[in-house]
Amino acid sequence: MKFQSLVALALVALLAACSSTGPLARLSGGPKLELSFPGATRFTTRDLERALALDLAELPERANPRSALEDAAYTLVEFYRDAGYPSCKVEARLLDATKARIVAEFRVDEGLRVRVERIDVDGNSRVREVELLESAGLEARPRTSMWLVERELQLAADSMAAHYAARGYLDVRIAAPDITLDGTRSIAAVRFHVEEGPRYTLIDVPVLSGGVPEVNARVDLGVAAGRPLTPRLPLDLRARVTESYESAGYPDVSVELEETPPDAQARVAIKLAIVAGPQVRIGEVRVTGNEKTRTAHVLELVTLRKGDVYDVREIRESFRQLYKSGLFRRVDLQLERSAENERALVVTLEETISTELFLEPGYGSYEGLRALGGARETNLFGSGLTVSLDGMVAERASRAVAGVSEPRFLGSRYELGLSLFQELRDEPAYDKEEVGGAVTLSRELAPRLRAALEYRYRNSRINNIDLTATVDPATFDSVDISSVALGTISDQRDSVFVPTGGNLLRLRLEYAASAIGSELEFFRTQLTETWLKSLRDGTVLAVSWRGGLIVPFGSTDVIPLQERWFNGGENTVRSFREDELGPKDASGVPTGGEGFQVLSLELRQRIKGAFEGAAFWDAGTLAQQAEDFWRYDDVSHALGVGLRYVLPIGPLRLDSAWNPSPADGEDRWRAHFSIGMAF
Repeated sequence: MKFQSLVALALVALLAACSSTGPLARLSGGPKLELSFPGATRFTTRDLERALALDLAELPERANPRSALEDAAYTLVEFYRDAGYPSCKVEARLLDATKARIVAEFRVDEGLRVRVERIDVDGNSRVREVELLESAGLEARPRTSMWLVERELQLAADSMAAHYAARGYLDVRIAAPDITLDGTRSIAAVRFHVEEGPRYTLIDVPVLSGGVPEVNARVDLGVAAGRPLTPRLPLDLRARVTESYESAGYPDVSVELEETPPDAQARVAIKLAIVAGPQVRIGEVRVTGNEKTRTAHVLELVTLRKGDVYDVREIRESFRQLYKSGLFRRVDLQLERSAENERALVVTLEETISTELFLEPGYGSYEGLRALGGARETNLFGSGLTVSLDGMVAERASRAVAGVSEPRFLGSRYELGLSLFQELRDEPAYDKEEVGGAVTLSRELAPRLRAALEYRYRNSRINNIDLTATVDPATFDSVDISSVALGTISDQRDSVFVPTGGNLLRLRLEYAASAIGSELEFFRTQLTETWLKSLRDGTVLAVSWRGGLIVPFGSTDVIPLQERWFNGGENTVRSFREDELGPKDASGVPTGGEGFQVLSLELRQRIKGAFEGAAFWDAGTLAQQAEDFWRYDDVSHALGVGLRYVLPIGPLRLDSAWNPSPADGEDRWRAHFSIGMAF
């Protein structure tokens, strides 16, 4: 075997191996690779080997291994320059190559690391310096250490040029910046020079020629005379015309754009030449790939019918409805290619698995160990009908829910749900058991915005009451509650389990009265608002306000224990045990109230890998009477820190909270361990 081939084979084999010694490790039976980096002080050997791994992996294709080492030396130079060492030099040497080992050396002259102290811009008369720098993510006086990386400065120049172009300065030029080093050659001043050029604008509204006059009259180009001519404007104009024609039944439309040369004032005229093609109607809707789902159900989700004029907006809506059903992992809608005025719409599908069995472990500081499990079929009889049986078992609680839902009730966009449930829970002051059922009619009003109308009946029973309160809760040890509720949820978060941005709004209004068969009469409302903002990579600010109010009326004077609000615990004010914030009886057992509020602020920071840290503040109240809801005489607080380990189902969460002013019987410190975010 030739010497070069031996070197190549040995190095590739070593790169393919994986051990604790580093990115370039020894393969069993092969030579040992020894790399040294004399002169390198800023980075570890492991860092530098990792930077070279891809270059050395190309050795099998290189006739001369020395040239591969020279390329690797250039890679090291770029690696250093990207870290702020602009004068770094690297020399590569192949010292030895035998069957037992291969020795290579990279002599590194790191040079000085250069920090950017000041950034200036000149030649900019139409755009402010601060605006230009912000467009490139820069500051005139960097507040944090900014190292001199010439490649990043060139990208910054390109970003500033794009900022100009978006305002009509199509001939702008911003070259690589001038860099001036101070006497120590470790601090740099950077200056960008701008040649703005003229600002191009439209002489008049673009002219449409050809096409269909009736459609042209409906096209809204959204531009006016004097508007800046930007790189995106021609694309936007063509897209608007195309959209209008495709929505009017012309799928073969073509639009050509012509620009006149600019006049002395840099004004440009635009003309859009349209060839409409035939107006197309749907001849048939053909469905393929639906092995389990009935074709009739698929056609219910497709908004175009035989004889309809083709409309690209309806194609998009059909696509959305098919995907939203959750029955398909792939959806494609295409017109059959034909020159005819009547064409088939072909719907090609790939179904998901509709039967699901799940088991999820969990833990809460109050409930203890818990397990959630169940079974769900989302395409019963191929009709999109969902049936489910869910359950939860914990040390202090259990729940079972059986349900069925029809996603397109009577062919409409309303979803009808029926459910039966049973819940047992050991509360600090009593044990509660509820059995009942609900009928829910819901609809998606907009993407991620849903509203629901619900009728619910339940029998609520409590026992093992541990109270010495003046109001005898035994009067309400068993009560039938019949209520109607209206709820809405807007979930604009970027993730359900570990969100880093967006907001969540939940509102529920409930009415229970004897006229609909309830032994209790009350109005109840509950509102949750959560807002999240990513401040920088890995840092998230989360703010949440939660409140609830229940007001008795008619024949009901006192809200029974099991219907009152409670506060405190792992998901509310974390310096308290579960439900122990607020009024208590003579024995210190919580009695609940008719209103509660919780305000939480949390700063979340990714630490490393799946670990995150948090600092938080919770403030909460519990009003014994509804009329005291807006009084803040007795607000309790929690100041604390937390550690999270992120899992696919949500983070493992350990929170430790301090109560700055505990009352008699309240803890100064409280720790909670659970799964999932606090809010």
